[in-house]
Amino acid sequence: MGEEKRKKSSSLEWIAGIVGSFLTLSLVGLIVWQDIRQSGNPGPVITVHVSEVEAAGSGYRVEFVARNITVATAASVEIEGALKGVADEPIVSHTNLSYVPGKSERKGGLYFPIDPSTGQLEIRALGYSKP
Repeated sequence: MGEEKRKKSSSLEWIAGIVGSFLTLSLVGLIVWQDIRQSGNPGPVITVHVSEVEAAGSGYRVEFVARNITVATAASVEIEGALKGVADEPIVSHTNLSYVPGKSERKGGLYFPIDPSTGQLEIRALGYSKP
């Protein structure tokens, strides 16, 4: 009886070891594949578009969507909005998105003291850092 129990647990140990090894090798393979895939990419490309403009307190909030269209990740993405044609100088607002992963999007907002529909609003990503 003791011999039979030892064989049974030994078989279960082998099965658990094989499954664990397969999962570990699969995970390592996935990490290597992603690294190879990203190494040919020159870096993140962030596009920004306005999703909504609404009154907020004594000014206006411009909500936007920033999309990273590549697989490379961007950190500390600086977004700038400039409202032109309503004053001698453009009215500028800035924000920073801490992280925009590859093939994803993040939302944010900029504040302006004047209704953006009264002028020409330009919104863009200024830069990023590599994580």
